[in-house]
Amino acid sequence: MSTALRSFFLLLTGLLATAAASAQVMTSHNWQRALTQARNLLPDTSLAGEPYHLHYDLHFRIPLDGHSNQEADATYDVYVDPHRFRRTDMASGSFHMTVVDDLQHQTSWHSMTGDMPLGLYDFEDIVLEPRPVLFALEHSATPALLPMHRRVLEGSLYGCVDDGEMAMLCFDPFTHVFALGQILNQTYVYADWIPLRSHAIPSLIRIYDGKTLLLTANGKIEVFHRFAPLFFTQTAPTPPTPIENRPVVSFPQLKATPWYGNASLRITVDEEGKVSHTELVEIDNNKIKHAAMNFIRDLRFRPASEAPGTPATFTTLFYLRYLPRANPSLR
Repeated sequence: MSTALRSFFLLLTGLLATAAASAQVMTSHNWQRALTQARNLLPDTSLAGEPYHLHYDLHFRIPLDGHSNQEADATYDVYVDPHRFRRTDMASGSFHMTVVDDLQHQTSWHSMTGDMPLGLYDFEDIVLEPRPVLFALEHSATPALLPMHRRVLEGSLYGCVDDGEMAMLCFDPFTHVFALGQILNQTYVYADWIPLRSHAIPSLIRIYDGKTLLLTANGKIEVFHRFAPLFFTQTAPTPPTPIENRPVVSFPQLKATPWYGNASLRITVDEEGKVSHTELVEIDNNKIKHAAMNFIRDLRFRPASEAPGTPATFTTLFYLRYLPRANPSLR
């Protein structure tokens, strides 16, 4: 994800208070070496002389109240002109977002209409690699000492690492690509990898909550000889969101929950910077609902003003993510 895209949404990461189990080394193979091998196979901006286009078609559903589901489709496109530009386009219903990164000058620009669906938000965080799982493993008590294991999953052999508590990551031992990532109740599956020169992408990505399929993404990648003129031209950017201008100044203590999940909530903040109204828009794990709602209600923002000395209210969409970690904190 580009720097601009990550900074556009206020993302509070609730790190669950769990004790990381100490791991005994059972093999000399370092899982971080396997991680490096897998990452080296992913396409990136260093593909000298080979502009490319990465495309995914998404279908996802979000459990709303434990009984009904909201289903939607989306597209996710990345265009890279190596060492020069990277453009990301996302679309789902009334939501459209374009991010252009100038790789030479290290600047970013974005334009957006509508609200990003939680399914697309979840996918953007795990496309090509399972970032939440990597975060949990790399922040375990002794990440360098976590051993690799050989495991047979659904009839296939994988090389896996886990922290003994909440996170597991598996690699294909023959092709060295990502195969599976699991963090508590949520699982990411990467399959049917297709090549681009010496690199590759998974043409099939799935996200599960327990045994429930939340998202399916089908992808393809192609080399471009050249992009159309002005394809990376930046026009008028989207104005900053209220949250970007009025940051959170006080966080309540986040209560630990034994589940992983994400939620989007629409909040109204009053003249004093207090949350006066909260509406749950989407959630991918209903078990974190009460913890998320209670946490949001106790946030405090920098008071807003339309003019000097004139208090003002604002309404915005807020994304909340719960990630487990040995020591709870916020980022």
